[in-house]
Amino acid sequence: MGIGRGNPVTYQVPYTNPDGDQLRFRFATPSESGIPSLPPNMTIDPMTGLITWDNSDNTIFPDNSLWAVQVIIEEYDPGVDPDTDPPKATVATDWIFKIGGVGNQLPTCTFDPPSPLTVNLGDLVSILITGDDATGDADDNDTDGNTVTISATSMPPGATLTPNPAVGTAPQTATFEWTASALGAFDATFAVSDGIITTLCTATINVVQPSVCTPAVIQSERVSGNQGIATFYSPDGIEQILFTALNNLTVVSVQGTGGETFSGAGMGPYVLDAGYSPPTTVEVVFQQVDPNVPTGTYFAEVSTTCPSEPGGLLVANLDPTVAFELRPERFALEGPLPNPTEGLTALRLALSEASQVSVVVYDVLGRAVARLAGGEFSAGVHEVRWLAGSGLPSGTYVVRVEVQEGEGRRWVEHRLVTLLR
Repeated sequence: MGIGRGNPVTYQVPYTNPDGDQLRFRFATPSESGIPSLPPNMTIDPMTGLITWDNSDNTIFPDNSLWAVQVIIEEYDPGVDPDTDPPKATVATDWIFKIGGVGNQLPTCTFDPPSPLTVNLGDLVSILITGDDATGDADDNDTDGNTVTISATSMPPGATLTPNPAVGTAPQTATFEWTASALGAFDATFAVSDGIITTLCTATINVVQPSVCTPAVIQSERVSGNQGIATFYSPDGIEQILFTALNNLTVVSVQGTGGETFSGAGMGPYVLDAGYSPPTTVEVVFQQVDPNVPTGTYFAEVSTTCPSEPGGLLVANLDPTVAFELRPERFALEGPLPNPTEGLTALRLALSEASQVSVVVYDVLGRAVARLAGGEFSAGVHEVRWLAGSGLPSGTYVVRVEVQEGEGRRWVEHRLVTLLR
């Protein structure tokens, strides 16, 4: 590769260290490399791999002269003393430096987006590489003028650089593309040359598992006296709840079912108190504002911590039409909604008193395909959800709702729901 003239000229040996081991850098001995001697006035930092070279004397280092060197990178486990213990692995890299003329500056290389870059497995990675060179330096006097060339020296399997090489007046661009096909850290190295000297630049791409975050849902609702209790659920852990609409309801308390407490007032946000891990289930108690108006409505935004993105928040906007019928006079049934559905639908039951409730889904041949409820429900409004399994085909299904109240009162209703796949 080309290198400028000066005192000092520096060059960083490119490397990656994904496992965080100790690295030591040194020049190979003549017996190791077969190179009779090092270039005069050249040193290497054993900790960083930065080569420093005073090649300013053009009687020793004439323009366009070539100089060879071999760098050995030694790898040690953390805690091992490199001065007394042998390395667990070594890598030898060979370099040939071509000295540019006086006043010739190294071309530059930039990445958009910058390196290192973290992407999900399966993502299409696209990086715009820009090679530039100072106008008016020594290389502009050659036949090519202020021309730069971008070429790939190493890339992950399946990656492309378009064009390769990219040649033209500075600044010049090329596009690297690669579908992240495996987990781990991958390097793509490119050479940017002004025709005399060359800069190597490396983009590091960290490929991780895609984030799998689960939006929060309203797991259940129930009524006790003139209070409504809603249970919010997310397997990622709930950190805060914000109410953006409360119609005829106020928030009495927000608490995790494991005793975790949340602080807030009014519509919130209600934020998890310090010292608690985010609970997966949180109960919110609502109170009627006007006891003469039986219906209350709320709209909530639930922020959860996604474990695959530490510290990241996922906001789930919950259905603003969710309502409590705090004083139902008799059994009433709404839904299922949505209908048709692609897999998730819900019924709303209003019970005037504690009742035995059975909710079963049948196909058109009369076979039970899902049992959604079976047991005693308290007085108030309840939501029963059906998440149709992937094995069920498109078609029409029958939802049978049976409610058995005290004193022999019994209701049976059938509702049709269309499943679309």
